[in-house]
Amino acid sequence: MAARKASARKSTARKKSARKAPGRKGARKKKAARRRRRSTSFADRTRDAVQENLRDLEKQLPKNMRKIVRDVRKNLTDLQKQIEKARKEREARWDRLEKQVRKDTTNLLKAIGLAPAKKKARRKKAAKKKSARKKAARK
Repeated sequence: MAARKASARKSTARKKSARKAPGRKGARKKKAARRRRRSTSFADRTRDAVQENLRDLEKQLPKNMRKIVRDVRKNLTDLQKQIEKARKEREARWDRLEKQVRKDTTNLLKAIGLAPAKKKARRKKAAKKKSARKKAARK
């Protein structure tokens, strides 16, 4: 009788683990998907959601209307690429302009005699002090 009870326990344990296993895998997948989503920006998540909704709409429409939705998706993707390119160009232009303004400001300050002391000169003085200390330590 004890052998029967032990085998019955094992079989119920197997059944329970078989039932729980798919749920666990699904939870892991969801967590991984959430982690991936957190790392993406809000704009990326929005773009993906719009694309997914358009794909779903395309599946629901009749064949003669699907081409229109497909074209809309393609045009939307192209527009997004153009916007990203323009944004990058704007940032590069702004960086160049900022660099030029800083350079001009430094030159103007030098011209009127209000330029800050150069950092290189400070380094040379510190290096001279170190070498003087080393020489004094040797003697």
